[in-house]
Amino acid sequence: MAIPDGLRQISCPINIPKGSLMSPVFRVALLAAIASLMPAPLAAEQKNDAGTASKKRDPNQMVCENQEVLGSRLAVKKICMTRSQWAEQRRVDRETVQQSQVSGCGRKVGC
Repeated sequence: MAIPDGLRQISCPINIPKGSLMSPVFRVALLAAIASLMPAPLAAEQKNDAGTASKKRDPNQMVCENQEVLGSRLAVKKICMTRSQWAEQRRVDRETVQQSQVSGCGRKVGC
């Protein structure tokens, strides 16, 4: 397995005494974990920003989501709505939750 050029430039900030139990495989894994936490190159970020800016989200585009069926660990239900319908559904759900938190249950039946 070849080590990418970017990983060769990274020095490990941890001093490991010689004769320790840390294997070379663990050292490579540690360096890979440290490298994964580093920020991506700026060119990649600029490319992503340009790609999302050019694509406007169409409110009439159909979007499908798989939602879990209540009471089952495996069953899913595919629900398709437009982006504007999904936004409206999220707004209604948010209002319902907020209303139930603010008003409380009290002596109402069916809370």
